[in-house]
Amino acid sequence: MSSKFRLAAFVVASGIALLVAIGCYESPYALGPESDAKMDVGFLGDWQVDGQNKDNPARLVIRNIDHKSYYVEMDQPGEKPMRMVGFVLKVKNVPFAHLRELRTDGTIPESYIITRIELKGEKLSVRQLNEKFFKERKIESSDELRKLVEANLDNDQMYDRDSAFTASKIES
Repeated sequence: MSSKFRLAAFVVASGIALLVAIGCYESPYALGPESDAKMDVGFLGDWQVDGQNKDNPARLVIRNIDHKSYYVEMDQPGEKPMRMVGFVLKVKNVPFAHLRELRTDGTIPESYIITRIELKGEKLSVRQLNEKFFKERKIESSDELRKLVEANLDNDQMYDRDSAFTASKIES
């Protein structure tokens, strides 16, 4: 295996680790009411993270719970799977997942991990929000959070570049 391939695999694996690590942006506020959530069946399925060893890739499993909510499982080789429940709300037609971890002790966090997700052709694109971008701002409501995200949809500083990744659907 070439050193360039090992480095690329490490970068992708690190990005996934960042997605589920403490450093990801979490908010007590959603971008709107959960009752506005809509199911997009295009997100459903088993996904393999691109740029990794095909013998042991990181995987993302997304399932429909009740036609509004998703079950999401991130399974990275050598790590315990992270299981989450969430919903998707759009800001100017751009979908954002609102995820809460399903912990083994039965508790569910009060805050959301908010992530931009998009289908780009046959690929699932995941862009984690940049915690530093939001920490520097005082956000006291869902409306304030939504306005900030809406105003910065195309601002690269709002996203954590290191944790972004794409995934391809696994044929069943």
